[in-house]
Amino acid sequence: MNNKTFYFFQALIALVIIVALLFAAAYLLEARAKNSPTPETGPISALDACQLPTSAVKDDTTINFQWRQVTVRADSTTESVLFFTSANNDFLCQAWRDTTGHYDSVVTSMGVFQATNGTALTYEIGIPPQGTDLAPTQLIIGQVPTGTTEVEIVTSDQEHRDATIGHGWYLAWVSLADSSTKVVEIDALGADGQNLTYMLNPGGLSVGDTAAVSN
Repeated sequence: MNNKTFYFFQALIALVIIVALLFAAAYLLEARAKNSPTPETGPISALDACQLPTSAVKDDTTINFQWRQVTVRADSTTESVLFFTSANNDFLCQAWRDTTGHYDSVVTSMGVFQATNGTALTYEIGIPPQGTDLAPTQLIIGQVPTGTTEVEIVTSDQEHRDATIGHGWYLAWVSLADSSTKVVEIDALGADGQNLTYMLNPGGLSVGDTAAVSN
């Protein structure tokens, strides 16, 4: 065997070894990918993301909840807000979706309220905008009087916003021009557009404000 033939066979053997190594590496990578755990994603249902509690302990007493499926709800492109009631207890859930549509971040809170039984307009919950928000919004929740078909919210820069109404409650995201903008008026309107009652404070309304319906 001459030198040329010897070197040819050496090169051929080296090439075969390289190809075999490449196939082995590809096989190992594929096997590792199959065995790797699938990344966990959140639920696609806001209701599932909220994880409603069935009970709670207060002053050594267990309170069992019977939440209304959803009392009132509002959705945006990235966030859902769900509000639930059980007797005089309330449960607020704010859930944010990721780019795949799964809810990956949830904030919940629970409180108590005094039922007005449809006799008043109230301002029960007010979550102010965060200081880092580029487009600040304020979340407002309250009870509505019987016969209310529309709730209109007015800010200090004279912007008018409509709220979502459900089961005797209203819920609204109110866009604010900046952090100094305040909610100054909330109106409860009937089917004929008549103002059933309203809350008004040019200096800004506060949680706890209420307005009874005039007889």
